Parts: sequence; C-alpha cells; structure tokens
Amino acid sequence: MKKDYIQTGRINQKLETRHKILESAKQLVRKGIDFNLEDVANNAEISRATIYRYYPNLEILSYEVGIDIGTKTPEDIIEDLKDCSLNDMLMGIQNYYNEHAVNNENAFRKYLSAVLTSASEKKRGARRNRTLQLALMKSDLRPKEKKIWCTFLPS
Repeated sequence: MKKDYIQTGRINQKLETRHKILESAKQLVRKGIDFNLEDVANNAEISRATIYRYYPNLEILSYEVGIDIGTKTPEDIIEDLKDCSLNDMLMGIQNYYNEHAVNNENAFRKYLSAVLTSASEKKRGARRNRTLQLALMKSDLRPKEKKIWCTFLPS
C-alpha cells in the first residue's frame, strides 16, 4: 500500500475515534449525568487506555464538549453554502469559524489553557480542514486541481 494512503487512513481513524468520544460525552451531558472518563469510554465502546490517549483528563474533554455542542458539522456548513461559488464557499467557511471563535472566546481560552498546562500531546479537531476539503471536493475543479488544493490543508 502507498504510504500516503496508510497515513490518511490512520489520520481518519484517529479523527473518527475522537468524534466518537465527543459524541459519547455529549450524550451524557445532554442526559444530565455526572461522568468521568471511564464512563465516556464505556459509552463510546472504547478502552480506557484509548480515551486517555485523546483526553488525559476530564477537564479538557469537558471544555471541548462545551465548544463542540455549539459547532455545526462540516456537512451542515457545506449544506448552508451549497449555492455559493467556490470562492464564496471558502470565504463562508472561514467566516463561520472566525465568528464561532469570537462568539466562544471564553470557552476556547479555558480549553486552550487546560490543554497547554497538560503534559499531553496537543490534538486538534480538524473541523475547519474537513469543511474545506468537503468544499473542494464538491467544487467544479478537476480532480488533479482538487488533489493539489487538498495538499495545502494540514492534516
């Protein structure tokens, strides 16, 4: 297999696991249940070791869940912008994430503070990258152009 396929598959698997953890925690929050990382792991049907690789403590996960609850999915953002030109779609995506950061500045600051004071490896959700990739894939660009543009997006 090609090296880039293996790396992409692994990145996608990590993003999917991270998404599964966030969804599990959001379910527990919506039910009003007090929980710990082990509860989230059990609800997500993943191991305790896995959840600790992604979230070394409950504080980081809790802050991220608070931000994530109010964040549109990449698919929803693209749906909202489906009738726009590629340029307007890309600008719309950027504007959405900029406004989201401004509107949730305190939550982002708490999350960043918790992550930066933690000894763990820094991880990101990559929502913006996924949204931009979706926009490029739905565009009228030729496949070769799409591939070139997608290589500029960090993984």
